[in-house]
Amino acid sequence: TIQTIIRPQGDTPRPPYPSHPIETMFKRRTSNNVTGQQQHQHHVQQQQQQQQQQYQPSSNTTTVTTGQPQPSGWNKNRRDVCKALLLLTTFFLLGHQPLGATATSAASIFCMKEGTLWSTKNLKWMMLSGISFGTSLISIILQRGYEGVDEERAYGVSFFMWFMSKSLQTFWGVILGMFLFSAFTSPQAAASAAATSSTSTTTNYPRATATVY
Repeated sequence: TIQTIIRPQGDTPRPPYPSHPIETMFKRRTSNNVTGQQQHQHHVQQQQQQQQQQYQPSSNTTTVTTGQPQPSGWNKNRRDVCKALLLLTTFFLLGHQPLGATATSAASIFCMKEGTLWSTKNLKWMMLSGISFGTSLISIILQRGYEGVDEERAYGVSFFMWFMSKSLQTFWGVILGMFLFSAFTSPQAAASAAATSSTSTTTNYPRATATVY
């Protein structure tokens, strides 16, 4: 005999619902897109960190600042020192002492070198210092040549060297003296001197006070 066992309808197990192939493909694409976005974000974060590390200065390196602002009146002081040195150069040239003129003109060049290069006034005095140095050096060379040439054998050459040496010194000494005279007697120089004297005379010093107990 065949016994049929009838189970209740609520107790019967249901087979798993089969997933559709389109739904499975959509899920795979969605998961792939999510993982791709995460990888892209991670790659961008790594690049930003590398750029920050490159631009961040290390603790072992030292930064050197070369563009420090110069104090007020720095260029004027340089020019005043250069004028004094060129005044000595003028005296040496007119006194036919080219060696001393070479030394003072070279000192004036080094003095103006420490000032602002792209300044019109500084360039003017730098050019005057350079011309003075070149004139003095050429005068020394001509004087040494005159002393080394025999006058009996080459009188014309020795006289030419002597004449050119003395003429260069006198000619440039007079021109340089005119430049310095114009600089020292100009209204700007008088106004700056008056301003400096007024500033020094109007300086207020603290007064000492006595306390009576």
